[in-house]
Amino acid sequence: MTEKIMVEKNTRWHINKNVPVGIIITFLFQFGGFIWLFSGLSSDVVELQKSDIENAAVNKSFYALEATMYSMKDGQVRIETQLTRMDGRINRILEKD
Repeated sequence: MTEKIMVEKNTRWHINKNVPVGIIITFLFQFGGFIWLFSGLSSDVVELQKSDIENAAVNKSFYALEATMYSMKDGQVRIETQLTRMDGRINRILEKD
């Protein structure tokens, strides 16, 4: 029975204090890679924030131009209405003569 307990103890998972140098180097490279990746992401975020600020200014001027365009369209409709009325009046005057 003691042999069975000894076999069970030997087959269990355990952590050994001896860690190969290759694994340590691999972890260090991974850690460095993560730092490099996240620093790149951070610079990308800063760049996107700057472009967002620039786009906000462009959007503001675009909306102002759009409002101007709509007011010009309203003016154009009024002018076309007046021209239609004038055309009708001129036609009536010419018909009288």
